[in-house]
Amino acid sequence: MHTNKCLSKVNWGITALFLFLCSAAYSNAEDKSVTDPLNRTINEKTFIGPVVQQNKHTLTGVVKDETGEPVIGANVSVKGSSTGAVTDIDGKFTLTVPANAILKITYIGYSDKEIKVGAQKNIEIILEEDTQKLNEVVVVGFGTQKKVNLTGSVSVVDAKELTSRPVTDVTHALQGLVPGMNFSYGTDGNGGELGQNMNINIRGAGTIGDASKASPLVLIDGMEGDMNVLNPQDIESISVLKDAAASSIYGSRAPFGVILITTKRGKAGKVSINYNNNFRWSRAINMPELPDSYTYAQYFNRAKMATDGTVQFSAEQMERIKGYLDGTFTATTVPDADGTTWNWVGNSNNDWYDIYFGGTAFSQEHSISANGGSEKFQYYLSGNFMDQTGLITFNPDKLKRYTVTAKINAELASWLKINYSTKYMCKDYKKPSYLDDNVFYHNMAKRWPTEPHYNPNGQLMSMATGLLNCGDDRTQTDWLYQ
Repeated sequence: MHTNKCLSKVNWGITALFLFLCSAAYSNAEDKSVTDPLNRTINEKTFIGPVVQQNKHTLTGVVKDETGEPVIGANVSVKGSSTGAVTDIDGKFTLTVPANAILKITYIGYSDKEIKVGAQKNIEIILEEDTQKLNEVVVVGFGTQKKVNLTGSVSVVDAKELTSRPVTDVTHALQGLVPGMNFSYGTDGNGGELGQNMNINIRGAGTIGDASKASPLVLIDGMEGDMNVLNPQDIESISVLKDAAASSIYGSRAPFGVILITTKRGKAGKVSINYNNNFRWSRAINMPELPDSYTYAQYFNRAKMATDGTVQFSAEQMERIKGYLDGTFTATTVPDADGTTWNWVGNSNNDWYDIYFGGTAFSQEHSISANGGSEKFQYYLSGNFMDQTGLITFNPDKLKRYTVTAKINAELASWLKINYSTKYMCKDYKKPSYLDDNVFYHNMAKRWPTEPHYNPNGQLMSMATGLLNCGDDRTQTDWLYQ
């Protein structure tokens, strides 16, 4: 017992001595200080081990495209670190960044961008479109997919391909640009007239019913409309969805294809004015080749002889026809038996296709547009005038089209944006009333080449009298989209 008491006293003594030494060391350290690499005074008793501190600050910013629209979902990260953020619906982001940080901004369809922050606390970043990347990505419904995965299902036509074609409407401009898109005129027989729109078919004939049409759904800036009321110069791009899977987004019309048309809009910057025109001359091609009048009369007589043993053209008539071809007989026809009228059979040698469609038709088109604005206000204005003449030689049909487009985009507040768009088109069309029932085209193919175009007195005797004297049909159609 005595031994244990002695050991206990020794242990208490050692403990007291240790506490005394620690207290002395602590009190001595109160007056001592050191300077860290950032020239800050640090008391030695307040730290254990090396001092590691960084100068960081909060950075806020917004990411926009070249038109001033916010870029939603852009990835903003600090280069060389795992710190990053994604822009919100207004294109804004907030990050805590170290001094001299470098931001890296990436977004699909735009070129990557790096910016040195420095001491900035608020920053605005403008991303530029990367055409090559856009070609690799296709927007389908509410998402995006790589174009390589959609080959054969989606076709894209840009503005350059459309504006390089001197055509009257968008339908004609698309011919030959989209694989698998078929074009045809209706069965009314008026396909060759000015202003006639072609039918479009993408996925073959429709079999739903007689009243249904296997025509694609056309959406202009997200709204259904008629593509032929647009000025081709106003179109930014056209996407054609040929896959029936688009039905999950666009409904029952999508199985026949969807044509998505995006029109141009204003861009922030200096005022940009563009003017272009085209002048064109048209001729009919691939017209039938007709025999001369003497050969025609010979074949006709052979056919008549084989039918009822008689001839249509007498020997005297055959001599006059041959003489007219040789230049020894100049009269286009001779008087009838009563001597008061001219014989309609005649001696002439007329190629009716060449007479009525052998000329050259002139057309012209002029377009002007202006766009510009600031970061919060952009505008796009355009006007178009087209004057087209038909191919028929006598009293030709004429088509005039006037188009006006206006677009305004304004950001009145961070939470309020206004977009206004209006399109107006007027189409004036005039044609001879004689063409109404297509009798002209039907009869022209049946006219004999011997029939006179003019009688010996210089007066018209052919169907041209109907074109010139039966009046005109005039129609005016107006479209207004707002």
